[in-house]
Amino acid sequence: MGCYQAEDITFRPLAHFPPDIWGEHFVTFTPEDNLKMEIYAKEIEPLKEDLRKKLLIMDDSVDLGKKMSFIDAVERLGVSYHFESEIEDMLNKIFKEFAANNFDIDYDLHNTACQFRIFRQHGHKMPCDVFNKFTNSDGKFKENLRNDIKAIVSLYESALLRVYGEPILDEAFAFATDVLKLSAPYSELARHALKQVLHFGIQRVENRLFISFDEEDETRHETLLKLAKIDFNRVQLLYRKELSQVLRWWYELDFKTKLPYARQRSVECHFWSIAMYYEPQYSLARMLLVEVLPVISILDDTYDAYGTLRNLSS
Repeated sequence: MGCYQAEDITFRPLAHFPPDIWGEHFVTFTPEDNLKMEIYAKEIEPLKEDLRKKLLIMDDSVDLGKKMSFIDAVERLGVSYHFESEIEDMLNKIFKEFAANNFDIDYDLHNTACQFRIFRQHGHKMPCDVFNKFTNSDGKFKENLRNDIKAIVSLYESALLRVYGEPILDEAFAFATDVLKLSAPYSELARHALKQVLHFGIQRVENRLFISFDEEDETRHETLLKLAKIDFNRVQLLYRKELSQVLRWWYELDFKTKLPYARQRSVECHFWSIAMYYEPQYSLARMLLVEVLPVISILDDTYDAYGTLRNLSS
């Protein structure tokens, strides 16, 4: 009869992960859903053409500030991918005009900060000196600016694009942060700016939020808002279609039976892929990524479920 030494016994701390909260909720994608996508696609086309014409007719007679505000709205509402070439051409032209005037353009704080942020996000070398006119002799931002929360949010977002050696933007960040913290209890815009800055967040999540903000804005562009809503719903259905295909792939391979200890994380992985490529034209990239990420997750769960201390530390 064999005799085993205590040191020969391997203890494997089998993990017990909670079940997937989504279950089979996203598995089904019906013909009715496909029909909705087609209807949305048809509704979008005339709206896109109207807005494309608006972008193209914005010539020298249109105020530069209005051009930039419109571009900002298009990007915040998540439909800029429809007009990428038009936006880039317009920004290049506007930046050359600004540079020709030595960036000495007379705009209020909100418009100046908005323009600064957009240009830097698109790779243009926008100088921080444009904020000098909003400071006093001590280099501090003027106290009367505190009353305009929308402008302070724009300044805050701009300050987060600062680089080393830009003290005025360091001061802008400190000033804007102080104002937003004081305003946060009664301003949803201030609370959100402190919690999640536009260019730091997941684009599609931010787009949905700004659709809600835009609905309450009396200066909103109705055609643009309508396009944003329909486009959001159409792309949302596309995401559901992708997720349905991924989940069917998961269930067809029977991971639940073959690897009962592994977590079903397809929904999480798909959300991560949207954070990387939210535009509809990158559907294939998302699908490929969502098939790779669960495999990596399975390997991780295998180590968590069966790895010994020696395995995990070697």
